[in-house]
Amino acid sequence: MTDYHNEFELKLFIDGKEIVPGEKGDIPNANGSLVQQFRCDRKLGAPDLLSFSLNMMDQNEFVVLDKLLPGTPIKLIAGYGETGTIFDGEAVYIRPRFSPGQNVVEVVCYTKAWRLTVGNNESRAFGDGFEAAIDAKKLLTDIVSASGAHKGTSDGLSVKIGSSDAKLEYKSQVATTDFAFIGQITGGAGFAVKTGASASELVFQPVELTASAKLKIHRDRVDAGDDSMLAGKVEFYNSPVRQIKEVWVRGYDHAKHKGFVGKATAPSALIGGKAGTKHTGKMLYGGESSGKIIQILDAGVGSQEEAKGVAQAFLDDCSMYWMGARVTIEGRPSLCPGDVIELLDFGTRFSGNYLIKACQHVWSGSSGAPFQTICDVHRNGSPE
Repeated sequence: MTDYHNEFELKLFIDGKEIVPGEKGDIPNANGSLVQQFRCDRKLGAPDLLSFSLNMMDQNEFVVLDKLLPGTPIKLIAGYGETGTIFDGEAVYIRPRFSPGQNVVEVVCYTKAWRLTVGNNESRAFGDGFEAAIDAKKLLTDIVSASGAHKGTSDGLSVKIGSSDAKLEYKSQVATTDFAFIGQITGGAGFAVKTGASASELVFQPVELTASAKLKIHRDRVDAGDDSMLAGKVEFYNSPVRQIKEVWVRGYDHAKHKGFVGKATAPSALIGGKAGTKHTGKMLYGGESSGKIIQILDAGVGSQEEAKGVAQAFLDDCSMYWMGARVTIEGRPSLCPGDVIELLDFGTRFSGNYLIKACQHVWSGSSGAPFQTICDVHRNGSPE
């Protein structure tokens, strides 16, 4: 269990050094003394975002402004006693803000995956549409490593892929960014995009709903151990709005001159108990096997197997909005989207494991508020 009586530690590295480039030379920034606040947003299927603010003036003179440049490597480490890396990427926006009594410069940063969102390729296709010979894992690696091969500059990125044995017959990238195309291949929110051993290494890791809980969060008591802590604020919801019985994805085989349909009839994995789709069928439509069907006609799939994959990804994403919560706890820098946490002592229906789909690490020195982590968690099942 974290000891929050320890002093909060903050280290901001700008181009590898604990300094801030100033108008009259580098300004020491040991223990983040010049940082007024920071916020780091992490979401499944998206680059991490960090924003932090610095006071830019002293005695009516600029001390920090023109020397802070986009593209500068930025790394943030924080925590109570035992610190962890919250962000490792680069500055993308420099945003000075002037108002009476407060003149600050906000620096907005992204992990380097953001570079894949810039520019788009002329339409290109992979595979012949006849044989499932495209290795999805290799395709992702090729897209990232050759991100600047067509009339552009390489992003200098490398990639590691989690377990994947998917094979594709045909995949087309039509006037879209590499990052959006990667989302089509991976199923979007079904994958976490993380920073690897360096800021230039991306890790695509499939979400595992059945993974053990990384952290236990209690309502009114705390177990011994580093994996248990007390909740600050928890706001739950439970809704049938996005619960779908089946998803059908329709396509057309131009070689065989016939249409096909790929279907998904249940979530591929469950977290929390019985599927929310079954609860919804029983509550709203008279039986667990009843419910609504969604048909998708514009997915651009090349085979029935690919259509099944798209249908499953869509159903899996919708099913995760059966139950959810917004959880605020004392700062925990190690928590990331894709992690599983356990909520305890919140009643039978709402207690249990949840998947983190997004989390935010925030701290404000000016307000005196503690370092906090705010998680948006979801699951697709609940007890009877």
